[in-house]
Amino acid sequence: MDVSSSSSSSSSPLALAAFARLPLPGRAKTRLARSGAGDRGAARFYRAAAEHALAQAAAVGLGGGGWAADAPPPWVLLRQVHCSEASERGAVEAWVSRGEGPAGDDDGGDDDAAAATTTTTRIEEAAAVWSRFSPDAVPQVASPDLGERMRAALHAAATEVARRGAAAAAAAAAAALAAAAASAAPPHPPFTHVRAIVVGTDVPGLTSRVIERAAEALEGAAAGGERPGDNGGSDDGGGAEGGGRRQPLDAIFGPAADGGYYLVGVRLAVSWPSSPPPSLSSEEEGQAVAAAAAAAATGAAPPVVGVVVAPPPAALFREIEWSTPTVLRRTLEIARREGLRVYPPPSALATEEEEEEEQGDRGDDDAAGQSGGRAPPPPPPLLLPVLRDIDTLDDLRAWLRASSEEEGEGDDDSGGGSSSALAAAAKARRRRLRRVALAVAAAAGC
Repeated sequence: MDVSSSSSSSSSPLALAAFARLPLPGRAKTRLARSGAGDRGAARFYRAAAEHALAQAAAVGLGGGGWAADAPPPWVLLRQVHCSEASERGAVEAWVSRGEGPAGDDDGGDDDAAAATTTTTRIEEAAAVWSRFSPDAVPQVASPDLGERMRAALHAAATEVARRGAAAAAAAAAAALAAAAASAAPPHPPFTHVRAIVVGTDVPGLTSRVIERAAEALEGAAAGGERPGDNGGSDDGGGAEGGGRRQPLDAIFGPAADGGYYLVGVRLAVSWPSSPPPSLSSEEEGQAVAAAAAAAATGAAPPVVGVVVAPPPAALFREIEWSTPTVLRRTLEIARREGLRVYPPPSALATEEEEEEEQGDRGDDDAAGQSGGRAPPPPPPLLLPVLRDIDTLDDLRAWLRASSEEEGEGDDDSGGGSSSALAAAAKARRRRLRRVALAVAAAAGC
């Protein structure tokens, strides 16, 4: 089933889109291949990294911590795989849903026994993971511009989850009607915003909890960001523990070690029809609501509901020199200019020169403190960790040095309280990712 529900019926629907491409030698992770891993090694690593990322995305909302699976709508969670090209759609679905690698792909086994084990277990793993996703892969828009592809994916996923959220609310109303409790019908509209998140699939440190934190921040349940004029005080950093709800963010970015970002999430307004829906007491409305409930129960496409989702701010995805160390900094500067509440705040990004200058300033402040001056406050903790996306052998080496068999970057969350099959798949894929990474590095002479 591709739609889950949460413990908070007041939360807005959430769409999660994972960008993935076929792990073919010569097409996947070409920069990694050119840096010394070779086409085959780069494709092997990307397949393992992508399967890990998809398992973590599947575990979102299933590990406890206020994300219950049996809560009432209109909260829904939609997971989608967005493939890089329309021509890859069928092969991507076969790979992700059944563990079938495309022609020319390496199965990732380091020897015959490992390959045999991989072949038998990947089918079970794939079934556990794919059951949490929408059954159809979604092609990205045909554009060479990464920003345009991400913005289009965010809007498409948000629009779909808004429709499903409306259908879920209608299904809840149908249940109330069937129980002769028309007065229990949800108010109109059932939600005013939806959230959409896009994640990359070449980030070994990505976990389900990292994605959940981003979703919570977009809802106002975690630390906030910074608007023009914010002073970066305690209200803008750290967790929400003990501090109640924060103002929802307009956008959130997962900072990558290379200056880009591995995750982008937005909160988008939803417009509903100006006229209220017909009374639930009418026979016609009851039939329409029952049809929506039936569609939601079977996983079929919900009926088209008159909801319109505002597109993500175009400025965040334009005037950006992609694949450069300034991607996130430039994006945050634009967000600040546009008056958007974002995370991380621009003040959280410091170059090495700025850090050295700040350390020098702190030394002066410490000296002043000995004379009665006031020491500066400590920096707020990060809401999302800085993770490393793997583009080169140097990136791969750095990640291997910082990780271990049991724990990598970020939180170690492989499904938490989710189904045992999914939790087992997530853990197996994380272990396989490290084995493959070590093998690729060794083959490259690292």
